[in-house]
Formats: sequence, C-alpha cells, structure tokens
Amino acid sequence: MGKPSLPGGPAFNLADCKDHVLIAIAPCATVELGVDIERLRRLPDAAGIAERFFAPEERDAFAALPDALRDEAFLNSWTRKEAFIKATGQGLSTPLDRFAVELTPGRPARLLSLDGALEAGDATDWSLFDLRPAPGLVGALAVRGDGWRPVFRPLDETFSA
Repeated sequence: MGKPSLPGGPAFNLADCKDHVLIAIAPCATVELGVDIERLRRLPDAAGIAERFFAPEERDAFAALPDALRDEAFLNSWTRKEAFIKATGQGLSTPLDRFAVELTPGRPARLLSLDGALEAGDATDWSLFDLRPAPGLVGALAVRGDGWRPVFRPLDETFSA
C-alpha cells in the first residue's frame, strides 16, 4: 500500500494508457490525490464486470442506461474508482463495491457513497473531476477536500524513448 512520493516535494500521482500519460500534481505534499486514464473503447464484457465489482447503486444506474452510453459510463466509473483508491493509498485492497461514483455521461463526476469502514472519511470529503485529456480518452482526478480547480496543461513536446 501507499503512494509514490518525493521527500519534501509536492503530492503527485500518475496514470498511463498506451502512449498517453496523465500526471496530477498538487502544491502540498500532504494532499491526497489520485488520477486514472483509459482509452474510450467498446467493452463487450462491461455488464459482467459491473455486476461483479460495482456498488448496487452503480449497477442499477448502469443497467438503466441505453446501450449507446454504457461503454463511456463504465469507463467513467472505472477511472473515477481507480483515481479514488489511488488517492487513498489503499489501491485495489479497497473493494470497489464499497463505494459508488456517478457514472452517467454528462453528469458531474462525484463520489455518491462511501462505506465508513474504508477509513477514507465521508463521500463529501472528496472531489472528483472528469478529465478528457485528448480525443478518445476518459480520465478522472480524485482529491480530498473541496475548492480544488484542476488546470490541464498538455505537454508541447513529444518525448520518445
């Protein structure tokens, strides 16, 4: 468990998806934040994964959506959940069905409920942000507290190995 850190440095978290990297940086080392990114794609097994891993209210919301919105809704949920568990530092040891996020496309990202046993505070203690860093990508940022305003800055240079 735990998150990467820099001694005396700012809080940060990162995620990658193929040839894209998303990095979140906060000015203070004590800020709890997490980020995730996924490529928007067709997910033929999304309903089965949702049934197995999503919280009951997420499963209901997912099932109520038209087929045309389900892939995006699934990836909204997945990236928001991943960003949250990375922010807490607990990673996949946190059962994904013990908290719920808004997944419906077009609705603001937010944490809907949080099992008190997760020791992550209350759902209202967290801010979630929908990120669209590039066409065809879905991302999310989770940060403890409110009043945050993410600023997206794409790199102007291409880096290669």
